Amino acid sequence: MTLAELVETLRDEVDERIWTHAVQLAREGAVEGRSADDAEWVLTVKARGRPAPFEVYLWPADPDWGCDCGLTLPCVHVCAAAIAAARGVKMGDPLPVPDAKYRVSLRYDFRAEGARLALARAVRWPDGRVEPWRGTLADGTYQAQRWDVTVEARLALHRGGPLEEALLRQILVDLEGSAEATLDGAPIRLSSAPVALIVRVTDDGEGFRVGLYRPPGWAAMFHGAAVRDGVLHPVASPDLTSAERAALDARSDAGRYRRDQGGWLATRYVPFLRAKGLEVRVETARLPQAGDLVPRVVLDVREEPDGVVLAPCLVYGEPAVLVVRSGHVERHGDVVVVRDEGAERQLSRAFFDRTGLVVGEARLWSPAEAEEILLHKVPLTGVTPRGAVRTRIAEGVLVPEVVAGAVEGGLTIAVSFRLGEATASATDALRAYARAERMGRGATPLVRLSDGTWGALPAGWMEEHGALLRSLIEAQAEEGGRLPAAAIH
Repeated sequence: MTLAELVETLRDEVDERIWTHAVQLAREGAVEGRSADDAEWVLTVKARGRPAPFEVYLWPADPDWGCDCGLTLPCVHVCAAAIAAARGVKMGDPLPVPDAKYRVSLRYDFRAEGARLALARAVRWPDGRVEPWRGTLADGTYQAQRWDVTVEARLALHRGGPLEEALLRQILVDLEGSAEATLDGAPIRLSSAPVALIVRVTDDGEGFRVGLYRPPGWAAMFHGAAVRDGVLHPVASPDLTSAERAALDARSDAGRYRRDQGGWLATRYVPFLRAKGLEVRVETARLPQAGDLVPRVVLDVREEPDGVVLAPCLVYGEPAVLVVRSGHVERHGDVVVVRDEGAERQLSRAFFDRTGLVVGEARLWSPAEAEEILLHKVPLTGVTPRGAVRTRIAEGVLVPEVVAGAVEGGLTIAVSFRLGEATASATDALRAYARAERMGRGATPLVRLSDGTWGALPAGWMEEHGALLRSLIEAQAEEGGRLPAAAIH
């Protein structure tokens, strides 16, 4: 079926009133062709009383049609579209072109009134004329875009004058960056992508200042909008109460903080602002980081001719920004740190309970005592000694080696423990294991190796076979280094 035949079919199915109205719409140029091929035509029809045009689909070959007005019977819009399309085919036009009064474009003219923007709409005609927009989209012939309809609905309750911040922000989002616009008479591009103010934390004498500022690149700023790189954007609204926003006013003293409030700023206020979606730029090197505010125990070890000095102290930051030792406080750099003396006392007591070392006190120990503390007590605290440590723990776990040999009247059994090229005797291993058991609290059984290092014993193996190993050693000692063959049974 051709378009002409489709028109005749529609003519037979509708009453005279609908057909007359359809003919009038087609003659007025209310129909605009969007696309067409052998199977489908897509057109729009602007009818008074509706802001946006109706979208019509024609499928002449079926024949069938559709319209987003929702009617199942042929509607006036389908009839007008078919009439205009058939007339265009007859006259050699590929798609119906709307009349000039339907081909106007809507322009959005923003005007600055102090720190706020006012909005007026204007009509641009095909010949270039621009006139103020009067009335409503439903009453006019303009084929409105989706954003035009949405914005008009939002402006319906606006009493005129500058736009409220929230309304301006929403209108810029609605316009989708597609509408033609001006700002104070000059063309300007629009964007629906919001831009945000930034929070800057800066030095303010001995203290700090926190405030909201416009980022670099903003040529102008209004309540709810800003011009960045020649584009008018909505300004994102931070999720803050009026009091919280007032505290960020860079022009007032509300954003000034004392030196001793640096810890609160770093651990509470800055994370709070970031959780609200604000970009916070810390532009001072004096504001402590989270790790600068928590004390930890550091154990310094140095060798002396007659022993080993163990000197535990309290440290803030990594690298250290504050060190507490022997009752004295050492500050490193300009970072402002307020001591947490309660946490210091808890750390010091816990470290003393496990090691017997007084935090803040340097003391000389004998090599044996230092080895006992460093190898068996300090590991329980999670503190890694730093400095020239005499003892070194080899990586890995010792492997037991059992060698049996026949001798006259019996046999010998030699047990040792190996880690790489280093070894330990069974006697030393048993002694080290017993010492670790006496210490308890998860102490790692370590034994001195032949190369001077210390190695970890296989705790499971020692627990299962330690008693037997001790019996074998004692039995061989009683028999002059050998075991009678009968002892094996």
